[in-house]
Amino acid sequence: GLLIGALLDEDPDCKVLVLIDENLDLCDENGLRRMKSGSKMMGSFLENMPTLKRDRVLALVRSANDSSGDQADYTRRTHGFCPKTATNKEDFLEILETEWPKRFGLKPKINIFDEFDDEEGSISKDDLREVVASVDVLLQGKSFRDIPWSHLWSALHSLKGDIMISENEEFDSAAQAISSMRGSEAPDDFDERWKSIRESVMKGIDDLL
Repeated sequence: GLLIGALLDEDPDCKVLVLIDENLDLCDENGLRRMKSGSKMMGSFLENMPTLKRDRVLALVRSANDSSGDQADYTRRTHGFCPKTATNKEDFLEILETEWPKRFGLKPKINIFDEFDDEEGSISKDDLREVVASVDVLLQGKSFRDIPWSHLWSALHSLKGDIMISENEEFDSAAQAISSMRGSEAPDDFDERWKSIRESVMKGIDDLL
């Protein structure tokens, strides 16, 4: 937030593009890792900005969870949605060519992607293993029934978003299994489901180049 404000203050004519992941793994005041909604955090930040500054910001939520309901939530809180499947310069430019004029009524004056690296949108094997480990840590030494379902679901939802970036049968299977657990409480057979999901994800990671 401070960086965005500094950019807007430095040049009163500039416009700022903000890309924020929907699933943010952050530490709270006690040093505990919590999953936070990027769109909710960005929405709150925008609401508290002075109008003249807010009008110069284009905030897009980056997520692999792209159901009509999810997209409606992202757009209600921010200005739009950027799928995680948009991992190269051409895909991203296509999105921006729509969203930028929609927000500001004009196209960018310069090509801001001259130094854009097509690999920046990908996710590494180590990153994926860390996301799997974040679920394991929650479950370590505990029954899933002793953990708030909202915490487990946030971690699973984050994992789903990351594995949906890559075209991989094992990842597709794991993502579908995670989606099947959507609800107000953990399924009774959560342990068996997580074991299966974990195995699929780890196999998918091994298959990545």
